[in-house]
Amino acid sequence: MTRIINILFIKQSRFYFIVAFLFLIVNPLFGQEKIKDSLEAQLIHAYNLSMESKVSEALHICKEVLNYEKKHKNDTIKAVTYSIMGTSHYLIDNDSTALKYYLKSLEINKALGLNLRVINGINNVGIAYAKLGEYQKSIDYYQDAADLAINIEAYKHAIHPLYNIGDYYIEQLKQPKKGLEYIKKAEYYYYNKSNTEEDILMKVDILSAYGEGYFLLKDFTTAERYLNQAIEAAKENNYLSELKKIYNIKTQILNKQHRYQEANTILYSMMQVNDSILKNEKFDIAQEMLAKFEVAENEEKLRHIEKEKKLQATTIKKISKYNIAFTILIVLLILALIFIFLKLKQLKIAKEKAQQLSRAKSDFYSEISHELRTPLYAVIEISNILLKENLNEDNRVYLESLKFSGDHLLSLINNVLELNKIEAGKSTIEDIVFSPKQLITNIIESLEFAISDTENTIVLEYDDTIPEKLIGDSLKLSQIFINLITNAIKFTNKGVIKVVLNNESITDDGKICNLYAGVKDSGVGISLKNQKKIFSDFYQEHAKTDKSYRGTGLGLSIVKRQLQLMGSEIKIKSVINKGSTFYFTIPIKIATVETKINLLKSKADLLKGNTFLVVDDNNINQLITKKILLQLELECDVVDSGLKAIDAAQKKDYNCILMDLNMPEMNGYKATEKIRQFNISSTIIALTAYASDDVKNKILNSKMDGFIQKPFFIDDFISTIQNGLQLREQITAKEIG
Repeated sequence: MTRIINILFIKQSRFYFIVAFLFLIVNPLFGQEKIKDSLEAQLIHAYNLSMESKVSEALHICKEVLNYEKKHKNDTIKAVTYSIMGTSHYLIDNDSTALKYYLKSLEINKALGLNLRVINGINNVGIAYAKLGEYQKSIDYYQDAADLAINIEAYKHAIHPLYNIGDYYIEQLKQPKKGLEYIKKAEYYYYNKSNTEEDILMKVDILSAYGEGYFLLKDFTTAERYLNQAIEAAKENNYLSELKKIYNIKTQILNKQHRYQEANTILYSMMQVNDSILKNEKFDIAQEMLAKFEVAENEEKLRHIEKEKKLQATTIKKISKYNIAFTILIVLLILALIFIFLKLKQLKIAKEKAQQLSRAKSDFYSEISHELRTPLYAVIEISNILLKENLNEDNRVYLESLKFSGDHLLSLINNVLELNKIEAGKSTIEDIVFSPKQLITNIIESLEFAISDTENTIVLEYDDTIPEKLIGDSLKLSQIFINLITNAIKFTNKGVIKVVLNNESITDDGKICNLYAGVKDSGVGISLKNQKKIFSDFYQEHAKTDKSYRGTGLGLSIVKRQLQLMGSEIKIKSVINKGSTFYFTIPIKIATVETKINLLKSKADLLKGNTFLVVDDNNINQLITKKILLQLELECDVVDSGLKAIDAAQKKDYNCILMDLNMPEMNGYKATEKIRQFNISSTIIALTAYASDDVKNKILNSKMDGFIQKPFFIDDFISTIQNGLQLREQITAKEIG
């Protein structure tokens, strides 16, 4: 029997594993050319499906081949099929199953005396053990694979096991000296003992391993030299994952050498590479999860079929012994129920993992928030504008419903974005002067439409000894109160929701107010055992039993995390069918007399007499912003591009320019830069739907004087413009003086 061996090296999770194909050219056992062609085509098709994450289909083909092999007894086909099945399970993280099939394939190849296949099989078993956390077994198998390859002078097959050992010692155990010994051996066989120089990926990883090893040895010069070579090769071949790791190591080296500017440049390059990786991974993650669910579903169906066959066989054999058959049937049903329960538990875990993987990174959140906030800006602000007109009662109800839906959707978006910020460690506390009474009153008024369906009543119990003005993160406090009150509304029907704000104490120096806040409802209540669970992401107490209680499951989780950031803790008292109370005490700075005076200056009437230029390429946004300015009795012009904004600013001296950032031809940053070349006196404020901290920092570091995030509250809109006008006046006076 003549064989063709096609070896394929695949890199996964920083290790190399090997898939070996053996296709039959002549096989007396089969005897027909059509059978040979069919088997070869099926094995190729199964492998291709596995690489496309269509693992369920690949495994189905492999099982059909194995069924055929049982009749004709061909161990070489069986070994290849087991190897493909092992790789298929490895790619979807079924690591124990992958190990089982790799061991079966290895055992057959050892019996057949196929040394090259044995080497590859040993290496794959080592990788499976590493994935399962059994690292010593993994190292032993890698070493056996390398030793066998060297003994039979198959040096090409020694490279990957040696690299795997070296990479493990360097990256996992942080033992660079020992790791570099193996990397040097792999390099030697790569360049001197095999024709593998076309394997550029192996070359990149050897150079990268050298760089990381010498970095751990603190030989930064040698490390940087190897890393630079690795970067060049990785760029030429678009190896993004390797390039990201190399950039990370080089950034650490540059920071150690205090070469911070170069480190920042490399860090920026790494972020760009990471963006490209994320875009490629989105589809791969979805494919992988789909493959896992398909495999699980097919395995469950197969097991059910097998159990049904066993049950039928048992019934036929023991048809005369009804009592025994009935007992066996009960036992099998219990086992089936246990199996289904365990399978459902596994599916739940897999679902939770899929939900975690589906959370996009900060760049994705920033982009999607812009795409959602832009139409929301139109919905909410047009609703606000129309509600100020003379409307009949029916139209007013419709508009209030529309505005509530927009506000609710905005709240959901803010919750998701805030959760992402907190998990990324980018959520910060800002000091803003605000009126606590006005803040809570505005929130309650905004939720009036929400309580109309539930026939609830909201009562505010406010302690007038609370200082009139406080300094703190009023935006986060608003989000906390909205989530707590919305939660109370959701679980209360025809009841009373009491919002309490008390002044617990003021510090001796008169600078800090310990503010008590509580939201009490007369709703369904929460059992004691579930009171900790409700603060988990996506947890919903009554969603399984009552659809009316459904929501995102993020509100209370975000409340808990935000209060922790602000130095407080959410607490709960609850009795089933009597209601719940969520409360916390938070220290907040008291505003001084000066800050109160400054706050009063941000009134709308102080803006009168100023001329405005609105720059936005979206016609709806133009209409809304212009209408808001006209309602404030402010003069404004409108242009739809950055180029036209420059031309308008040259012809007329505007007091304030409201600049959109995301425009074709010339964006808001570039337009601002051009305007500042001939005009330093006009206030320029970004009007944008972007919400990421990176965008905010970029605005503040540019020559703009502030930003307004769409959708916005009118108070914030007026305050930001007033602050920007004051800031620009100070900057202009300083530059002229």
